[in-house]
Amino acid sequence: MFRFGLLSMVVLFLVWGAVVTLIDQKTYGNVLAFVVNFMCVSILFHASNRTILTIYSLPILVLMIGLPFFQHSSAILFGHYINLTVFLFFCWLASRMLYTSYSTNFYNELLLKEINESLAQKIAENEIMNRKLEGVNEQLKKLTLIDELTQIPNRRGFHQYVAEMLLLKNVERKVSVLMLDIDAFKLFNDHYGHVEGDRVLRLVAQKIKHTLDPSSSITARFGGEEFIVAIFDLDELIAFKQAESIRNAVLELGIPHKHSPVLDHISVSIGIVTGTVCTENEIQELIVQADSALYKAKTSGRNRVERSLVSK
Repeated sequence: MFRFGLLSMVVLFLVWGAVVTLIDQKTYGNVLAFVVNFMCVSILFHASNRTILTIYSLPILVLMIGLPFFQHSSAILFGHYINLTVFLFFCWLASRMLYTSYSTNFYNELLLKEINESLAQKIAENEIMNRKLEGVNEQLKKLTLIDELTQIPNRRGFHQYVAEMLLLKNVERKVSVLMLDIDAFKLFNDHYGHVEGDRVLRLVAQKIKHTLDPSSSITARFGGEEFIVAIFDLDELIAFKQAESIRNAVLELGIPHKHSPVLDHISVSIGIVTGTVCTENEIQELIVQADSALYKAKTSGRNRVERSLVSK
């Protein structure tokens, strides 16, 4: 109904111009009213070719048929027909060019809107995918850096932590490395079973971890029943006391081990070395020295802390 009303108003506007032009033939003899109205409609009203020709039809018929009755001069009448024909053609041509430009822009905007909506949807999907990938990456990182049984870092996690700590200040840092071994753990597994042995590994790992300050230390499983600890920026004496605290904390767990040649419950032997380092290779040297100190602790009766004879 709106479209019909709009088209009717446009046709009425053009017919009105044609009627005024016919009346003007008796006085002025010009076609200005029709020309102005026709030009305004051709420029301002965007419509398909079929619609525009339909709009043109009635006012053109009114003017062309009525002109001989209102204009009695044959010369003027002939001039009107020629000029109006040329004018109407160019108005029609202008309307087609403007309509093509308008419709092209209109459909380009629609297409651009669809593309933007599709792009926004893709971006949202990518964000969801990225969040999922971040979660997967965190899981993969956990799998590669965390020991599944004890839920503390593995050997790779230990080395990564140490490398990050050395890069943090990019200067020489004092580091204490502790190598720990659960005493007579093979005998424990043989008599209590591997399930109980796994439980002991978890308990000891968490006890070591919670005995230390997590902001400047790391506890990792080095392999089997062996653990490794790195403590940064502590004096040698204080680090030794930390090692003793770990040994006592494991004893306080009170895990029975009736077949141990050391005590009737679980204990640990610890080797410790303190040095000043700035590279991972130097950390590796400390690990070797701490392992030697651990060997000495085990051969000297176990359930004890031994310092390395060589400190850097």
